[in-house]
Amino acid sequence: MMTSSVSCCDVLVLGAGISGLSCARVLHDAGLRVVVLEADACIGGKLRSQTDEAGRVFEAGPNTLYADQNLLDTLARLRLTPKLRAASPLLNRRYLLKNGDYRALPDGPLALLNSDFFSAATKWRLLGEALRRSPAPATPETVAAFFRRRLGIEFTDYVIDPMMAGIYAGDAERLMIDAVMPTLAEAERRAGSLTFGAMRLALRGRFSRKHTCTLEGGLAQLPQTLAEGLDVRLDCPAESLARDGGGWRLTTARGEIAARRVVLALPAYALADLLAPLEPAWSQSLAAIAYPPMAVAQLVFDAAQLGRKLDGFGALHPGVEAHVASGVLWSSSLFPSRVPAGEVLLTAYLGGGRDTAVMALPPPEREARLLAEIDRLYRVTGRPKAVYWHDWPQALPHYDAALLAAAKLAPTLEAAGLPVCANWLGGLSVPDCVAKGQALARRLCGELRPLPV
Repeated sequence: MMTSSVSCCDVLVLGAGISGLSCARVLHDAGLRVVVLEADACIGGKLRSQTDEAGRVFEAGPNTLYADQNLLDTLARLRLTPKLRAASPLLNRRYLLKNGDYRALPDGPLALLNSDFFSAATKWRLLGEALRRSPAPATPETVAAFFRRRLGIEFTDYVIDPMMAGIYAGDAERLMIDAVMPTLAEAERRAGSLTFGAMRLALRGRFSRKHTCTLEGGLAQLPQTLAEGLDVRLDCPAESLARDGGGWRLTTARGEIAARRVVLALPAYALADLLAPLEPAWSQSLAAIAYPPMAVAQLVFDAAQLGRKLDGFGALHPGVEAHVASGVLWSSSLFPSRVPAGEVLLTAYLGGGRDTAVMALPPPEREARLLAEIDRLYRVTGRPKAVYWHDWPQALPHYDAALLAAAKLAPTLEAAGLPVCANWLGGLSVPDCVAKGQALARRLCGELRPLPV
């Protein structure tokens, strides 16, 4: 039963994922009164960690942080110590499934020339890219179309397609280059080639070094630490939103909250529902953003059960190859402390925008097919010691044409006092979400002074 109470704050943040919490943390520390509402029973969005009775640490969402300097500085302020990946240079290796088995991807121009991974025609196409001029089309281009035009079919099928599935859980045939790699796309338009465009970006310092790391006890330590001291209200979905003078009033089952600004750190589908009574056209545009389902499977084996050395980062499975998983991360090679000594942990990813059919399978059949694939690729003897699953019915936003169209609403929403800070706008990686949450908070701090208590 809803009460008639009305509370006030400077900024109301809807959503306690990493974007919303990063924003709320900076606002709170600046002295603004902030309330964070979360419809779920826990914070962190897709950052979910679990420790089992044997002390194994599993990640249900992102498995690794690719920390830039801003994220490292943020971790230091929060007194969180990143655990860098194992130091072996072998872990720079990436494997790809080709002709039914894993092949190491050449790690540089010389290795590429000396390998038989790509055909001679593809090698010449790659080496001659800087000299090739192919005007960009007038209409928006997909990632697959962009790289086919620049680097050819084979490279697109065996590198770009699995990379998009691995990073964005997306389909390269539908992901838009201006949404996924806007800087690179613009660099090609200006320089006439990817090679010269990338060189210009490097000279301008646009490529910063990133560190592969995790956190003790799992990545969920980041949102949990960000939330310390904040007014975070769980199991409290927003029911309706209405203008209130120069600000906004939001209704929940626990009462009403008046705020001068409302930060929209919600998935696009949840925001579409909230805005439907106010702006039906905006709602329809947001509702068109796809969130394909995904599953994460954690497979634990004794090291002696595997006939393949895990001498790399992991393996990606191109769509042109028959596969169940879109890729397998060799988690215990990167971070040995994830499992007890003598065990190995493989993290398999299924589904996403490219592989929706596998998510329609009954869970027992899906697991049986995955284990059969793992048995073949890793030459496994016996059954795994443990298998843990986490299904995401609506996983990550698909950076396709519908998302590009909806993203154009962001300036209008911010002008109305409803700034967007979510992973469907401006990047979905953890460093991206932390950085844009902090940047939005700094803008709001410049606009608002704390209300008198």
